[in-house]
Amino acid sequence: LKPPAPGRATRAAAVPPFLRAFGTRACGSHPKIPFGITGTCCGCQDKAPGSPAAAAQIDMDDEAISSAVSKLNFSFDGEAMKYTSHRPLEAARQQVIATAFPKVAEAGHKAVAVVAARGDEAEGFVLKEFIAVFKCEPGLALPPPEIPMGSCQITFEDLTPSDCIEYAFGEAPGEWAMAQLSTDALEEYRNMK
Repeated sequence: LKPPAPGRATRAAAVPPFLRAFGTRACGSHPKIPFGITGTCCGCQDKAPGSPAAAAQIDMDDEAISSAVSKLNFSFDGEAMKYTSHRPLEAARQQVIATAFPKVAEAGHKAVAVVAARGDEAEGFVLKEFIAVFKCEPGLALPPPEIPMGSCQITFEDLTPSDCIEYAFGEAPGEWAMAQLSTDALEEYRNMK
């Protein structure tokens, strides 16, 4: 696994084969599944010119945010990770993430998806997506971002929003929410049933 090109984030975890049977969303490139992990909720409809995501892209290209994000130090499971890339958090993902991490959608806050990596070409890279939340107030200097972290409700391991499970119920397939629950814990629970 090679690090993504600058400005382009990728997911370290692949969609398990048993979930691929559910097909894809309207864009044809994102899985359509009854539950999933952050990034499986498709925000493609938000990328048209004039959409909130397109407006956010212009706003998020601010030099101060780019500079602050690229200087962040990341660590996960006690290991240091290096900044690789960032992008504005898509409006659809922001809404889903806000169900478990409300600060992401608070007024006056800007959220950025940041990809960090550890490892090398010989051993392979491990990528992890973090969310950086900036509280932006007009006329004031940009404060350091907050990096929301959660805890699995079963295993109590640390989770980034991208590690959490996204889900939608059959009665409301378009209403996605997030639970602070790891994929491993969910799989273990499902295997016990």
